[in-house]
Parts: sequence; structure tokens; C-alpha cells
Amino acid sequence: SGAEEDTEFFRTIEILRVQSGKRTRRRLNRIKGHITKIDSAAGISLVDVITGAGILTVLILDTPKSLSYLKETHPVYLLFKETEVALGLPELGKVSYSNVMNGIVEDVVFGELLVEVTIAAEKEKIKSIITERAYRYLGIAKGKAVKWITKADEIAFEVPVRD
Repeated sequence: SGAEEDTEFFRTIEILRVQSGKRTRRRLNRIKGHITKIDSAAGISLVDVITGAGILTVLILDTPKSLSYLKETHPVYLLFKETEVALGLPELGKVSYSNVMNGIVEDVVFGELLVEVTIAAEKEKIKSIITERAYRYLGIAKGKAVKWITKADEIAFEVPVRD
């Protein structure tokens, strides 16, 4: 079930952080932005959000008719798991993911099987958790340019409450 998967996800992340010696609280990538464009059809919307990491596209199963905040210029936060951020090298060819962004590796924390990579992405910090094998395969290191990638349907909205 979803709850069991989330529990296992956070247990895995906690193991990584304890093994690395850096015990930090668990959290998702959270980026502040505002809606810049909405394309809707058949109850589905592709929403472009300008953020400090660039323009990210979010796929949601709602439309401006069903969600009052779904309008251009509305502020939102984008949330996505660190494990939903794939990494690639700058020479990465075309892919079907909407969100392929540039960044520089800023920090690396090693666990026994997993590696937490912090990427400087324009004005934001993005975290990705990948396997140690993938890290070695890509030859990632601090200061190296990378592409960080996340699917449009893996991003959720958090909407600030307006008074």
C-alpha cells in the first residue's frame, strides 16, 4: 500500500543519513514558485511553474474549474521526493521527461548502498538519492555539471494560505 511504501522510503532515507554520520530531518524537495501557464483538457492540466530552479512542469488531475488556486500568477510550492530526482550528464540526449534541468553537484553524502547528492540549481538546492552504483557509473563528483530530472506527475503542489 502507499503508506507502507512511504514508511519504507523514509526508513531507507533514515538509514542513509545515520550511516553517513549526518543525521538530518527527513524532508522533500520544496521549491517556491508561481504558476505561469496552464494547459487543460479532459480533466487534466499541465501547469508550468517558474521557480528559483527554472520553469518546472506539473501534471495534475484537476483543472482551473475544479481548483480555485489553479490560475496564472498564483504562488505555490512544488514538492517531490529526493528519490524521484534522477541524475544524468550534460550530454544527455532527448528524454520524455518534462523537467530536465541543469545544476552543479554541491555536496555528496555516502551511505552503504545509496548516495545523497545536493545540486545547486540556479537559486535552489535540489537533493537526489541514487544508488552508489549509479553514482560511480556517472562519475559524479563535487563541482561537476549534471542534469537533474523529474517527471511532471511526481511533483505535488503545496498552496500557501492567503488571509
